[in-house]
Amino acid sequence: MEVNGYEIEPGAKLAGADLSYADLSNAKLAGADLSGANLRYVKFIDAELMGTDFTNADIRDADFYTADLTKANLSNANLTGSEVVDAVLRGAKLAGADLRLTVFESSDLRGVDLTEADLTGAELPFSNLEEADLTNASLRFVTLHKANLRWADLTGADLTGADLTGANLDRAVLTNAKLTAADLTKANLTEADLTGASFWQRFTLSNKTHTGVRMRNHCDMFPAPANLTEADLTGANLTSAHLAGADLTKANLTGANLTGADIYDTNLHKVDLEDGLEPVPATLTGATMPDGTIHD
Repeated sequence: MEVNGYEIEPGAKLAGADLSYADLSNAKLAGADLSGANLRYVKFIDAELMGTDFTNADIRDADFYTADLTKANLSNANLTGSEVVDAVLRGAKLAGADLRLTVFESSDLRGVDLTEADLTGAELPFSNLEEADLTNASLRFVTLHKANLRWADLTGADLTGADLTGANLDRAVLTNAKLTAADLTKANLTEADLTGASFWQRFTLSNKTHTGVRMRNHCDMFPAPANLTEADLTGANLTSAHLAGADLTKANLTGANLTGADIYDTNLHKVDLEDGLEPVPATLTGATMPDGTIHD
């Protein structure tokens, strides 16, 4: 198969090639070198791309529907706006990739490397990210509805405004993650590590007067707390987590570790605590307790 003068075959040497707008549906390019290639608007529908090298390639607005990208290397590639639906990317490398507004709906992303990748506004509903590495990734306003993130590493990830409704975060690591305004309604966070995670944002105010703004420790709390309604936090580690203002209505915190956690103004109405808040969080002021009373 020849396209634009390039031979399309397994192991092909196509580094830096211009294949923009090409239709490579059903192409067999396993192990090929497409590093630095121009692949804008290319159709890779049902293509065999196992182990293919896409490092630093321009793959904006491409279509990878049902493609097999097992162990492909897409590090630092630009896939902005691409469709990667029902695709297989198991064990693929996407470290540092630009994945803004990319659609990964129902794709297999088990064990992928997404460290420091930019997934701002990306859509990953029903995707499988079990054991994925998302360390320091930008997941701002991403859609992860009912996604599987079991054992995933989200250390330092920015999940501001993320949709994690019904997501499975069983045993996931969210150490120092940012979850301001994130929606975790009915999410499963059983035994997840949320040490130092922040569910609200604060901005230091210097030499400024903000009339009517609630002040605490000289900071203005951004009025967009996380929603953890009916979330399962059984056995979760919330040590030193910033839960101020979060909605934990009907959440399950049985066996959770809240040592040093800040739950100032947090809604704990009808929360399942089983044996109560043990150990006691550092801050309970203003929290709505399970019986509906406000803690002094």
